[in-house]
Amino acid sequence: SCTVWAGVTVTVSFIWGSCVFGQPLRSMLGSIAGLLVLFLGIIGAAASSNVQRCQRRGCEDDEDVEGQARDVTGRSAVAKSKGLLSMLIGGLVNGSLNAPFEQFAASDTGRAVSSPEFVYLLSFVLGAAACTVALLAVAKARGRPVHGRVLLAPGVLTGFYWASGYMCALYATKYLGNNVGYPLCQTSIIISGLWGILYYKEITAGLAIGTFAVSVALILAGAAMLANWALV
Repeated sequence: SCTVWAGVTVTVSFIWGSCVFGQPLRSMLGSIAGLLVLFLGIIGAAASSNVQRCQRRGCEDDEDVEGQARDVTGRSAVAKSKGLLSMLIGGLVNGSLNAPFEQFAASDTGRAVSSPEFVYLLSFVLGAAACTVALLAVAKARGRPVHGRVLLAPGVLTGFYWASGYMCALYATKYLGNNVGYPLCQTSIIISGLWGILYYKEITAGLAIGTFAVSVALILAGAAMLANWALV
């Protein structure tokens, strides 16, 4: 699901930049080829964790394969439909994340300020705060614990990391366009994978690490193709 979510994000962002905002491309076919290679690398990076699980459990055994098949087919169709719908909506929203910024930056107000990204972030922060308040209200209404004292420090730290990364994504969109800048930000899956391998030791099998290494090469190749064929 994560791979499809990332693929939808890249595709939607590219469509926003190329088709909606009319950002020029050096070559449409070359840009699409770069997106496909990038998407293939993202799929491979996510699949490396499945390779790890298969090697741990011995998926080559017939009994294990049959057990997994029964587990998959036994899942509720409604649950799978909800997961698929949530994944598609998440990719659609994430891919459209910088579209309001593009509209603001192209407006008279945005062109009148020297740093539209800073002005834009002020309203963005208000939206994020409103969403947080709404989530807290839902949690309280349903009687779910929020563990504020335990999660305050890691939550604030993660929010700071994410906001810093999003600021860089805004600059990427500002200077490279929505059809190139934000899709290239999805190469962050490489850093996430390296955390899992080097620090958390989530992937230790040789075949799984090899799969991830090949996927990283594809992601970088796709990013280079996109930068070469999409940037004018």
